[in-house]
Formats: sequence, C-alpha cells, structure tokens
Amino acid sequence: MSSIPTLDPSTLLGCRNAPPKCQNICGMFFPENGQYDGLTPLTKCVVCDCFAASHIHPISSTPNIKTAAQTTEESSKPKPFPSGSATAETISSSRPNIKNSTNFSASPFRDHVKQRDQRRDEGSADTKVTSESTPEPQNPCKRRFEPADAERKEKFENITGRPKKKKKTSASATFKTPAPGPPPAKPTEFHIGLYGKPSFVDHGTAKRPSLSEWQILWTADRIRKIFILPDATHADIMGAIEVAFGDFLPPVAEHTIRFRILQSVVVGRGQSAILKLLESDSLTVNDLLVASLTTRPKGVPIKLASNLVYITLPAGAADIDEVVKSPKEPIKSRKGKKYCSKPMEVSDDSNSEESDQDSGKEESNDTQVLTLQPPEFNMLKRLIYNMHGPKGTDVKYDWWSPASKCHWIYIGFGSTGTRAAKWLEKIEDMINHSKTSDPAYQDAFTHMAEILQDNILSDCEMLVNLASTISVWTPTDYDTFTTTFALGPSGMDLLVTCLEKVYSKAEAAGPFFLTQLAKDFPNIHKGICELPNALLVLVEYFRKNTLRELWDPKNGFSELLAILRNSGEKLPLGSLTSLFRHDLSSIDLRGFSYHDIREGLQQAFGHLSNSSRINVLALSRGTSGLHGFYSEFVEHVLDKMSNGRQQYNKIYNLFATLCQALVHAIEAFLQNRSQSTSPNIPLSASTASPTPTTAHSSHSRIAAATKFADRALHLTWATFVHELMRDFPHPLLSKRVQANALQGLPKRKQAIKLLKAYHPDQNVNATSEWREITLILAQAIGAAHV
Repeated sequence: MSSIPTLDPSTLLGCRNAPPKCQNICGMFFPENGQYDGLTPLTKCVVCDCFAASHIHPISSTPNIKTAAQTTEESSKPKPFPSGSATAETISSSRPNIKNSTNFSASPFRDHVKQRDQRRDEGSADTKVTSESTPEPQNPCKRRFEPADAERKEKFENITGRPKKKKKTSASATFKTPAPGPPPAKPTEFHIGLYGKPSFVDHGTAKRPSLSEWQILWTADRIRKIFILPDATHADIMGAIEVAFGDFLPPVAEHTIRFRILQSVVVGRGQSAILKLLESDSLTVNDLLVASLTTRPKGVPIKLASNLVYITLPAGAADIDEVVKSPKEPIKSRKGKKYCSKPMEVSDDSNSEESDQDSGKEESNDTQVLTLQPPEFNMLKRLIYNMHGPKGTDVKYDWWSPASKCHWIYIGFGSTGTRAAKWLEKIEDMINHSKTSDPAYQDAFTHMAEILQDNILSDCEMLVNLASTISVWTPTDYDTFTTTFALGPSGMDLLVTCLEKVYSKAEAAGPFFLTQLAKDFPNIHKGICELPNALLVLVEYFRKNTLRELWDPKNGFSELLAILRNSGEKLPLGSLTSLFRHDLSSIDLRGFSYHDIREGLQQAFGHLSNSSRINVLALSRGTSGLHGFYSEFVEHVLDKMSNGRQQYNKIYNLFATLCQALVHAIEAFLQNRSQSTSPNIPLSASTASPTPTTAHSSHSRIAAATKFADRALHLTWATFVHELMRDFPHPLLSKRVQANALQGLPKRKQAIKLLKAYHPDQNVNATSEWREITLILAQAIGAAHV
C-alpha cells in the first residue's frame, strides 16, 4: 500500500468549515495516532480540530507561489486523494464558495477570462498601493508576475492569427517623393503622302492610290513621317507639313497656299475610294486622324503607313509626274500560258557593261509605254456623258449631231472602232500563241498601225490643231471650230466610243504590242495617247462659252436653269443662316448613300416631287438659294459624280424630279406674287415668304393634311412627328419646331410643343389655307399622342 503524501505547510491557511474557528494562517496540526511522520491531509488542527484537508486553499489564494519549474515538477507527480476518513460534510464544505449567478452565460470561457483578469488587476492595484505607502512585509496572498500571462493575453487579443503591422523605424524609413504630375503628351505619328496629280483633284476624279502606286510614291520619297502634338494648332500642323515637303512645294512668294490636304472617301461598295479636299480653317489632330481612316492600301503594314494622309499641290499647279500606275511585269500570264515581253539576248563579256546600260534604258522606256490610254480620256467621257442637245426637232444647233444626222468628220469612227477591235483581237491571239515571229503577225501589226494613223489621227488632225492654238485663235479658227466641233450620238460620242475600243483591246493585247508600237511607230503611239487631251480642251472651251441650259439634260435640269436666269431676280434673296441653307449644307454627295441624299433633300425642300408642298424658304435666289443649290449639288451630279457608282441612276432621277418640281413651284410662286396686292413683300429668305395659294395648290395641301391625319392613328409617335415636321413645316421660321427641341422630352410635352405651333389659336394671323391646315393637324396631334 502506497504511503500517504505529505502536505506543504505553505498551502494551509484558515479553516474553510463554517463557522471557522481559526483565521488566516494556521499551522498548528498534530497527527491523529500521535505519531508525526509528516503533515498529511488527515492531520488534525489543534485549534479547530478539523482535518488539514479543510485548510487547503486554491493556488491563487496561497501566499507563496511556486516557480514554473517547481510547478511543473510537482504537477508531474500523482495528486493524493484524501482518505475515506473525511466525512461528506467536510468534503462538501471544503470546496470554494462560488457565488451563484442568476443569469446563464452563453460564453463561460469569456466569463472565466474576465474573472481571471479581474483578480489579476486587483492584485496589481494592491501592489501599487503597498509600494507607495510605508514598506511593509510582503503579503503572501498577492499574485506575482508571470511572463506567460502576457503571451496568453496577446494570443487572446489576436484570435485571427494575422501578423501585426510593424512601423518603420526612422533608420529604415524611406523618403517619400512628391506625387508626379501628369505625363507629358506624346506626339502622334503621321505619314504624309504627296499626290502628284492636282488636276485630277480639281476635276473630282482623283482616286486613292493602290498598293503599287503607294510603292512608287514610297520609292520616290514622297511619303514622309512627321510628329504632331495632340494640342497642335492649325498653323502648327500646316507648318510641320511644309517643313517636311519644302523641296516639293512651290515658293511662298508665288502661292499663298502651298499645298492642300486630301481625305479618302469611300463612294460605295465595289467602287474605288476617291480623294477629296479637306477644307478647314481650324485643322486639328483629330481631323487628320479622321482623314486617314481609309487611306492605307490593303497589304501595306501599319508601321510603314500609320495615319496616312495625302496632300497635293495648289489648284492650277502643274502635275509632278505623269499618271502613277503600277509597272507592268515583263512576264505575264494569260490563258494559262506565259510569254515574255521581248526575247532575251545573251551578250559576250566584252560588251557586258554596255549591254547592261542599254537594257536599263529599255526597261525604263517599257515601264512608261506599257499603257496607251491617258487619264484625260476618262475625264473626257465623264464631261460629255450628260451633255444633251435641244429637245425635239424644232430647234437645231450646229454643235449637236443627233443620231439621224451624222457629222462629216465623225461619220467614219463607228466602223473604224469595229475594225480596229477585230485586228487587235487577232494580234492578241497570235501573241498568246507565241507567233510574234510569223509574217502574219507583222502584217497584222502594220495594218493596225495604218488604221490608227489613217482612220483616226488623220481625221482628227484639224481638232488637234485647234486645241494646240486655242489661246491665239483668229476669226477663221472660230469658224473652223463651229463647223468641226460637234457633240451627240453622231458627233463626239462616235469618236470617244472608237477610242475606248482601241484602248481596251490594246491593253488586252499586252505590253509586247504596246512596246513594239512605241518603238516602231512612236508618232502614232504619241498621237493616240495625246488625242483625248486635245478633245478635252475643246470640250471645256465649249462648256465655258455656251449657256449651260442649252446643253444640260432637258428633263428638269435645263428648265430650272432657264427660269432662274430669266426670273431668278424676282425671288427673295437667300440667307446663309436660313434653315434651308443649313439643311443643304449637311448633305455630302460623295459620302452619303442614295437614301441619305434623298432624306437630306426631303428635309431641305419639304417634298421632292409635289411642287405645292415644297418649302417656301427654298424658293430663294443667290448662292444661299437655288443658284447655289444648282452649282454645288446638281452640277456635281451631272459632271463629277462617277456614273459607274452604285445607284447613280437613282440619284440622277432624284435630282431631275426635284428640278421639275422646283420649276412648277417657282412659276406658282411668281404668279401668286404678281397677283398679290400687299406692298410688304419679304425680300429675304431669312423671313417667311407667302405660301403660293392657287386654287390647285391650296386644295392639294389641305387634302394632303387630311390624308396625313387619317394615317395618324396607324403611325408610331416618332414617325408621326417626323412626317409632320417634314411635310408640314410652319411658314414662320420663329414658330417652326426643331427636332432637337423635342429630344429627351416625354410624349406629352412633345405634343404640347407641337400644339403651340400648330394650334389654330396660335395662327390667327396666318392665311386662311394655313388656318384650315392647322385645324386638321391639331386634331391629328391630339389623336396621335394618346
């Protein structure tokens, strides 16, 4: 049987049984059997006669706290348990007196920690008071400092386990530099290309350079790089370009404008982009970026042509070079076979240097003569495309040759073109089958040269001479021009058709034929190439010295010019700030599609075919009126717009119908004005002019308003408002509702704004016709917005 463990006297305090008979420290014990072998739990106190087990107190109450080493050593030993001699009452009364809590705690661990901290704080407070007072013997009941408490407190406060943020010491702290400002703006890189045909730009036929043409410009150092800051002004941009191309531009003393900036415009699907002038007095970097959107040819890397913008020389300046075309390759594939433009010759070593120089000259000549059709030919075809003679057979002009009467100079060009095309087809076939050394080829080639000389150049010799001496014509030359120059199906059209067949078939024959023609018959080759230019000079002279209304189409165009020339002074003067002029200026004939052009004209004129519904503000004169409309829009459609453009015929018919309606509207306006007795007639289109109110026009406008009101319930509100402002604009500009004034407003407020303009009570001083129309439109507005 194991021995009973002894007790440490320092752990025994006052008796814990009630009522206590001994207080504080009690160490007076004696063994029960009279033998003292050590202080055991069953040793009785000599004061209260209770066992020593009743005097054991918790560790926090003991005056002497053992060190951590002693505690660890004793905790490793098994704790003795009191023998059965202790009664149940003494064992129960030996437990510490714990105050009962009326409230149940959901976190007993937290409560335990709070009690522990409270006891520790009380002990530290007692220690502080003791240290400040007179030194007394240390109370053994006070708790001493334990290093483990700080560690446990730190772990409890940092439950998440995240590392603490450490402050940088003054030694390790780095000096904070002030925040940097915005970085300086980076310049934008542009590639500027010099387009060498300003005459094409003047005539509106300049095309965007292709890949091969771009390569020629790059090789000729006519594409150069510049850098422009984002906030650069107009003068900065122009100055940067002038510095880059100073060796190409004319001197400052000769031209106030040394160059012009071009922008690429895509005309339509399947059509080549054209180059048009970028006219702006306040050019910005964004304008250049927009102008460079479609200029880079397909296949050119962005690094070589980023932000490519073309420029050209001033108007009227001479072309820098001939037409920029891609050089033909000496070896060409046709119908699956390959042939060489000329046979290869092998020279001996003694003449190698001389032969190399000669071959270089021949190659340079070949690249210049591989085409027979000059660019002026397309310009000539375009100018005469819409030139017409008199309508009917009552009026006859010397310069017009209808199909029923052929002109003596041009009568043979129809058959000449057919014969030349057949001979060129034979030559092409022999070249493709490598029969160029056969005598038959030489005969065909010689016969083709004779056709060009005898049947084309000889018959046009008189016209070429007139064109070359046009600046010093004599009265005899004027008479010769009158008798030899003729347009029409039996005049210039026959010659142009003949040349078109020759050019197309000669190009099909290939560079071998063209090179041989230039070498064997240089005068014929030069004459065929220069003939379109001479004809173009004569056509332009005729157009400048003949009234346009005489040779414009007779389906509305000529009639509008005639009435403007005869009665245009009776119309009110157009205003640059009028709504009509504003609507016209928003139309771009080069960039807009057919539907966009039609919508823009509808907005400007009110209607395109009904003369009674045409906006009265459009019936004005001057550059801001119908005269400016014809010169800027109609003439562009007739002379410059590509007739191969998609939907060109629709655009042409659209303007023809509008011109016819304008003729009838002007006639009605002038008739109503002559019958009017009011002396106060507006003289400017910036103010409202009286609406033509003939019996027919008044009835038709009221009927149109009635028809529009009947459809109001079947239209969406947006469509209703659009058609209302388009077809029935208020005659007074001050009361006219603008589309931007209705944007963002709810439907009810939009209807209120419209009623303020179209309600009959707001138009009591208007004409009777307009008051009746407003009565109909006001009811339609009320029904549509519900």
